[in-house]
Amino acid sequence: MCGIAGTIYKKDFSPGTEVTYMVLSDCFQSMINGEKDIDLFIEKCWEYKSNINFLRYCKDDNERNNIEILCNRIKSYSKKFFRELPLIDKSRSSQIYIREYKKYEKLLDSEWFLSNDIKNWFRQIEYYVDDNLNNLDDSSIVFYKNLATVINSINNRLEIRGRDSLGISIQFFSSELMDFDGLNDFSSNNSEKIYCENFKSHSVITFIFKTANRIGSLGDNAFIIKKMIKENKFLHKIISNREVYSGTIIIHTRWASVGEVSLNNCHPITNSISGYEHDFPLTTAILNGDIYNYENIISKKLESYNLVTDEGCSTDALAIPMSLTGENIKNMKILKEIFNNYVGSFAFAVQNSELVGEIILCSRGSQGLYLGFSSDGLMFASDIYGLVESCRFFYPVKSKSLLSISLDHHTFKNNHICVINNLENDDVHRINKDELKKTDITTRDIDKNKYNHFLEKEIYETKDIVEKTILAYLQSPDLIDKNNYHNAIIIDDNQVPKHIIDRIKKGEIKNIVITGMGTCYTAAVAISRYMKDMLREYFNDIRVRAHIASEGSAFYLKPSMNDTLVIVIAQSGTTVDTNVYVQMANKRGAMSLAIANKREGDVTFIVDGTLYIGSGRDIEIAVPSTKTYTAQVILGYILTLYFCCQLNKLYKNQLPLNLHVENLRLVPNLIDETFNYFLKNKKILKKTLLHPLRYNSWYLVHDNSPNAVCAMELRIKLSEGCYHSLPYLHINDIQKKNVNKSLMIYISNENIKNIEEELIELIDKKNMVILINSDDDLTSRLKNLEKKNKFSFINIPYSEQSYSFIPTVITGQLFSYYSALALDKRKEYFNNLKKAIQSNILVEEKWEDLNKWMRKGIFNQGFSNVHFIQLNDYFRNYVNSNYKMNSFHKEKIVQKLDDLYQLSKRPIDTIKHQAKTLTVGAVREAPFQQTDEELIDTDYSYLNNEDENLNRYEIKNLFSAIDNYEDSFLSENVSQFKQFIVYPIGIDQSYGYSIISFVNEIINKYNLKCEFKLGFHYDIKNGENNPEAFWIFLSDTKRNGPYEVPNHFNRGFYIHYDFSANENFNYVRYIPKFFHNNNNLNINSLNSIFIASVFSKLFCEINNASDYWLAFNHKNLTDLNKSLNYVEHSNLFNQEIHAAAKILLSKRNWKCVGSGVNYNIAKFVSKKIIGDLNRSCAFDVLENHKHIDISAEGAVITFIANILSQGYQSDVTSEIDKLLSHDNIPIIITNHGDKRFDKFQMKVNYGLNDDVILSIPIVKYPRVNGNYSFPINNYLAHKLIGQAKNILTANNIDVLSTIALSDPSSMQL
Repeated sequence: MCGIAGTIYKKDFSPGTEVTYMVLSDCFQSMINGEKDIDLFIEKCWEYKSNINFLRYCKDDNERNNIEILCNRIKSYSKKFFRELPLIDKSRSSQIYIREYKKYEKLLDSEWFLSNDIKNWFRQIEYYVDDNLNNLDDSSIVFYKNLATVINSINNRLEIRGRDSLGISIQFFSSELMDFDGLNDFSSNNSEKIYCENFKSHSVITFIFKTANRIGSLGDNAFIIKKMIKENKFLHKIISNREVYSGTIIIHTRWASVGEVSLNNCHPITNSISGYEHDFPLTTAILNGDIYNYENIISKKLESYNLVTDEGCSTDALAIPMSLTGENIKNMKILKEIFNNYVGSFAFAVQNSELVGEIILCSRGSQGLYLGFSSDGLMFASDIYGLVESCRFFYPVKSKSLLSISLDHHTFKNNHICVINNLENDDVHRINKDELKKTDITTRDIDKNKYNHFLEKEIYETKDIVEKTILAYLQSPDLIDKNNYHNAIIIDDNQVPKHIIDRIKKGEIKNIVITGMGTCYTAAVAISRYMKDMLREYFNDIRVRAHIASEGSAFYLKPSMNDTLVIVIAQSGTTVDTNVYVQMANKRGAMSLAIANKREGDVTFIVDGTLYIGSGRDIEIAVPSTKTYTAQVILGYILTLYFCCQLNKLYKNQLPLNLHVENLRLVPNLIDETFNYFLKNKKILKKTLLHPLRYNSWYLVHDNSPNAVCAMELRIKLSEGCYHSLPYLHINDIQKKNVNKSLMIYISNENIKNIEEELIELIDKKNMVILINSDDDLTSRLKNLEKKNKFSFINIPYSEQSYSFIPTVITGQLFSYYSALALDKRKEYFNNLKKAIQSNILVEEKWEDLNKWMRKGIFNQGFSNVHFIQLNDYFRNYVNSNYKMNSFHKEKIVQKLDDLYQLSKRPIDTIKHQAKTLTVGAVREAPFQQTDEELIDTDYSYLNNEDENLNRYEIKNLFSAIDNYEDSFLSENVSQFKQFIVYPIGIDQSYGYSIISFVNEIINKYNLKCEFKLGFHYDIKNGENNPEAFWIFLSDTKRNGPYEVPNHFNRGFYIHYDFSANENFNYVRYIPKFFHNNNNLNINSLNSIFIASVFSKLFCEINNASDYWLAFNHKNLTDLNKSLNYVEHSNLFNQEIHAAAKILLSKRNWKCVGSGVNYNIAKFVSKKIIGDLNRSCAFDVLENHKHIDISAEGAVITFIANILSQGYQSDVTSEIDKLLSHDNIPIIITNHGDKRFDKFQMKVNYGLNDDVILSIPIVKYPRVNGNYSFPINNYLAHKLIGQAKNILTANNIDVLSTIALSDPSSMQL
């Protein structure tokens, strides 16, 4: 995801609206006297930003002094106003409080405009010119103001969309041919370039400034760009040139999606590298989004025009200037033809030397693009954040739009402001003034205030945003109808349209899907749990579930979704993965709502109604989301209670809501209590925060406690802030995997005595356990272990079950924040040694200091032994050179220490490789297709001739068992149930998911009114309450002992499969054995296929499709048979697995990702790796990876095999590009015939000498049906782990193969 912005400048500038100091002062006094409204005063403050007033501010000391006096008056009155706010009786009327609070916010805004926005412009101009502004002409001041506004739009604002690099292009147009002699003093380089062109009617000079940094803090890139601009004397000479009559500015901050992070890939991208001499007009472009077919576009143009591109430029943005080269760029019809050839989702801006004072804008897909208008100018930006400093009015540009903006039609003088062309037809839309929207967001909303970091500020603002959210929707107690609480929640039709409520009341909504990506998805999970429990009181058959949005768009859309309500959880509202899913669901008839924290976000324009957390302007800047998570979940609870209130009125008090409403009202107190507890724990934290430094294998552990609902979210917070991949696992999984020597953050609400033995068992295996728990009664054994620094305890306040996530998640957020700070402090050891070497003072002392702390383990997280091996070699050579000041060895060690310093950095608010929201993602519309003809390269020579189709003993047995299996109980009862709940006991959930995915595909094929779903521990309690639900229990007696189904289950409502029972008994079904002496295959993977087949066969028989089932099953088992033979015997496959294992062992962080059935496989393989290699391995949905822990720069086992959806597979290519752009090494698991990645390479720096050019490891096997692929991937995992173990035990082990499992603390420098 990227941020783009720009503006246009004219020497003959618009003055705007004149507002004098006296007008402001009188208006303020009239407001205090009650004669005028606050809205009029803030309007005047907005207008004061106009050029005519700003010029007076710049050149008149008295004006600045008077404005400062007025600001002090506003501050004083605001403080008095704020002191009176708590006196309002919120219990009598929360609406009065909200109204008065909004007045207070407007007072703060008005003072902010005058004391901050305008003063910042003034200071920035002073910085650029190093001169008294009275010596500048008015047009130069206005230009610098425009320049400051554009850079500010990125700095600490759009920069949250990605900060890998920042670039700006400033283009000037002169009416006369210009003298370029001044260029003799300018040396062009990749960071700064000047292009000079003379045309018949005008001259053009274009300045481009760039910087690229993989890691850094907010504002770092803008500081570098401003410094380059300040020091470019030729630029300032052009600005003051009388012949320059107009100019354009475009700026871009990048989150790399295609191409590495580098200056060459930093936008703006041009169609020239030949300095200021070229044969065609310069075209400059900035892109937000993805152009999938960029390589084809570029290659065609290069061949046609014999062009040369920037060396090392590999970004897809290059397709834009290249495709426009040699074309008539003034012709909209030609532009349409060119841009319609682009495949993807994007918004971009173009400068061209022949377009005097114009910028071309184009948008197609889900990327945001906004025009901003003020009384004296216009801007464009990819988000409203980029406009709010200077533009109060905006217009959201729709998808499929093409327009050219200039200052000829920007002002409010004419009714029609701008013309927009439709990309796909001849439609033209003229923007009318009445169509402009007004934003209440200001730059004050995105300021750090008194805090050290935005992240710290936003965590501590949790109470404020939650309280505002509750007050905005919760009715005052004295106004609630206590009979049925129907009016307890105040929501209007714009927020939740009446037709949605009517359909819920009538029971016509059968499915509620709550969706999002990253943290928004984890909020969706928490909301779905609460909503499901509450709505179950009214409807047994309503299904509430959470979907990762990208999974929903790829796998969970039905042809008709008329009975579905989609609830979107969004922050910026610009995340493509989320918005695409909503649009696709809407097209299928679904209704949709959004829970958002920013007004006018893209998503708000595609849903039926939107509810805002806080006041709709509670913006988060730090990449890790904190306060919004809590507020989103609370607003989800409020929406749930609103549904219940409406249903209570209809169903006559079916659910008593008084306790639920009062629990909601007490949430701000719970947040206060949580912060108080944390302050008490601060002393303990000092020791606790050293533990994450000493381990490179981390786990987030949970049990069945209610607060487990936020386990995923805490895993994200730790991953984001600490650049570390970690899985979240149930305590049972951890115990079965026999994990040792790892860090475990264990969240629980259980009584500590009840989990003491589990904790002791983990600690005995040399794990460091950090327990976050609401029980304050620590046992004597655990107290003793805590004193010995072998265990750590963080106490949190007790809360009602539904709200137990609040103290847990806030404490986890604070722990993650302070852990990141502790990790960041390590950089000083490298910096201190570097200073010592440069000064040749205390060198040995600082070296020994580093050595001491390394042995204590503080570099175990994030560093490998290889980093210190090379550092040690460099230092030895430096010592042997007798510490020579100018030696080659000194340069080497200083450079190495700089590298290690950068590797240590944790900037907190920003995250290396990550952005706040991503506007690149799944678009589900692209050209990838894998045909059967492409699969012929598979080698089937290992098949046994006696049976070409089913020659493997276990597959033969499986086919026979399925075909012959009869179960009269199932045959007679299966058709009466609407829900089938698969509940694994003591065996991995992956087997249950495998069954569910398999059977649901058959159910969807025949459009049956039932579904399979996974059961959880909290479902068991309600197992008897749903007569339309049938339970399928899965157990394994041999491994876990016998399992007895709870007594409250009616025998006619469940079936029990025991994976290792020797015979049928009671309602336990015996599963036939399929194997013949093969330990490489896990029996349960075939057991799951057997159970899924039993039910699928029954559903096919119900629909008279037995013949279809027989052919379908036979074909897929035949394919599985062939694939298993290939995997077992192929030398090529073994070579690919060996290469993959070497890469896996060369990275400190591991992760498995996949989508659809492959996500289940990724999770299963991750757990298998954990158990067999005793090393943490995270897991996730492929498209979710970029939202969470792409910054860990890990080895990512990427399962993309066996999914034939063209839309999905084309998006996969884009996701792989993103991994490569951000130094993640994908290990791609795909099928024969997939040649997309065969030539993919990347540069890798392991910490030894120079970068290594690495071919991406790819493992291929013959295609099978995704639902039959569990055994083959199980086998693949077995081989991968086996190869890894062989490499680790080899006599001549490569040093790179020791990276994953060797810690620096084991070394001696």
